Amino acid sequence: MKVQKIREGLSAFTAMLQEGLPESMRVKHELVIRFNKHWSLDRIDLATMYGDCFQSDTSGALWGGSKFSARESMIYLLEHDPHFGRSIFRDLFNEERDIALRLVRCREHIAGFFKDLNRSEAGWMDPRHDDRQITLYLALAFPQHYTLFDYEHFLHSMLQLGMNKAPEPHEVVRFFKLSQTLFKMASQEVSLLQTYAEQIEGFVPSTMMVNDFYEYLQASKDS
Repeated sequence: MKVQKIREGLSAFTAMLQEGLPESMRVKHELVIRFNKHWSLDRIDLATMYGDCFQSDTSGALWGGSKFSARESMIYLLEHDPHFGRSIFRDLFNEERDIALRLVRCREHIAGFFKDLNRSEAGWMDPRHDDRQITLYLALAFPQHYTLFDYEHFLHSMLQLGMNKAPEPHEVVRFFKLSQTLFKMASQEVSLLQTYAEQIEGFVPSTMMVNDFYEYLQASKDS
């Protein structure tokens, strides 16, 4: 990535936001606030807690909607095996463990639960938990450290910012590191932070700004 291209991109991104924050971006920041208000693995009714966290009056696109979605699948898991569900999230959020292995274990544990379920039930249920969904959990639990993984937006952004060879889809750890660099630069842009704060009640700087930046760069390329 080239520093000058990043600065120019952030400046244009800020100007766009000043015209009005797109709803697709607003919902992400509102979700950060909502998640940190409701999330607690100490709650007895984990399924209800999870449902309270992943709720929006505007759009459920981040978790695939209301039906046949990652939200629906996880609520089912938490209703039927809350102890297992609790252990999945405690492992995922354990910063003392390797992040790449945590991602793999989370994906495999959820997939394993539904594989066993589908063997025993007449119906069939898709876990719908890929890297994007799992990194959404991390971005909400650690909103200044991990970034929501949307590879298509990320790939086009890296190319626009002067990177000759972007990480491959499986290189999520490199994605986190590059995104963290952008988050630090974005956090130094006072006008950008002010623009967000003016449009989102209770705004706190988070890596969702980086995901917004990727979304903006993708849209500007396509326009």
